[in-house]
Order: sequence, then structure tokens, then C-alpha cells
Amino acid sequence: MHSRIRRQTSSCDSPQQLSKTAKVVDGRKTLSRFEDVFVVQKKSTFADNDHLALLTKKAEVFLLETFGNVYRKLGQSSIIKGRNEKIIYKLVSLDFTIDKKQMPLGFSSEHLLAYDKCDHCHLLLHNGTGKSFMVIACGHGYHESCFTILLNKKCLYCENVLKLDIRTNVSSFLSRLSKLATKKSNLKEFIDADDDSSQDQMISDEDDILEVLQKDKQALPRVEQAYSTALERFLNI
Repeated sequence: MHSRIRRQTSSCDSPQQLSKTAKVVDGRKTLSRFEDVFVVQKKSTFADNDHLALLTKKAEVFLLETFGNVYRKLGQSSIIKGRNEKIIYKLVSLDFTIDKKQMPLGFSSEHLLAYDKCDHCHLLLHNGTGKSFMVIACGHGYHESCFTILLNKKCLYCENVLKLDIRTNVSSFLSRLSKLATKKSNLKEFIDADDDSSQDQMISDEDDILEVLQKDKQALPRVEQAYSTALERFLNI
């Protein structure tokens, strides 16, 4: 009752208007024959079972046509080399081209995925032996036994891509750091010296780090050593 009154009133209504509305709402609870005869009832166009059935069939036809088109054009997609050796993929079934950066990680690895073969043993995924298989997020597909037992649940192709990118980024950063100074120092001494200094600024990004190192150049080599150690540990995981 309270919710019905709220739907038909506003915060600006006077007490008299609220009282009148409440009486009308209460009366309509039992005396609804007048409204049923003369008031046009709002009804959703798609509430009818026939309309819902029609929409369901249209959706089924659309999905069947889409996935049928994908199935018929399996293996027809191609790799296109654009300007500056930029690699893009032409997706025939969807009728558009896409950059490899927008594709799963497996398309950036040295071993391009095969849609019908295991990317480890290179045997057919559907080989009639009843072996279960999986396609993981990067796009590579494996027999379950190959992925869980032989690869220890890791995609080595994509792991190498990530390691190479991390190594490249860290090397680039260390190269920038090495230009600031050539003397050796200790990272611990750098931290202690920073605590004793009057620099209370927060180092929130790479530019802030470079600014601090420019003021204290003796700390640079130890920072470089720390990054090298951290990189080594990550790559040996």
C-alpha cells in the first residue's frame, strides 16, 4: 500500500493531496471493474508468448548462421605484414583485420597456435583415443595430459614472451639509470642516506626515481644491482 502511494505522489504534494491519493489507491484495490472497462492497460509488445517464441527463433537462426560461417571458414584466416613489419591478422569469418596486440597472447609468440593440434606433442586434439584437451586463455591448445603433467600447467611459449618483454623493459630502464653515474654504491646505504636526508618526497613513478638518483649519484650502481638481482630471481621461477 505504501509503495503504491509513493509511486503516485511526489515530495511536493500537500497533506491533503496525499490523503486524497491514499483514498483513491485504497478504493481501487477492491473496486477495479470501472478501470478494467474504460482504462487502457499498458502491456509490453513482447510479453505475449507468440512474440517471445518468434524472438527465440530469430536468435537461433542468427547464431546458427554466425557459427556456421565461422565453421565453414576455419583455417582461411591469414597473417598480413603491413608497414614497418607490423603484423596484422585477417579474420575471414568476421570479415575484418586486427592487430596482433588485440589478439590473445599466443599470437605474439614464436609458435603460432594450431586450431586442430596439440601445441606440445603436435598430434591431433581429436585423435580418436578419447584424450581430453583444453584451449587456454592465450589461445594455445593442449591435451590435458600434456598440459598438466609434461608442462606443469604452464604455456612455455607465452611464458617466454613475457620473460622477453620484462627483460627488455628492465634493460631499457637500467640503461637509463646507467647514464646518471658510474660509481659503485650500496642500495642499503642509499636507503639509509635517504632516511637521514631532508627529502621527504614520495617516489611514485620512474621520473621521481630518476630525479632522486640525479641528486644522489652514488646510489645508482646499487639500484642497478638490485634490479638485476630481482630480474634474475623472476626468470628463475
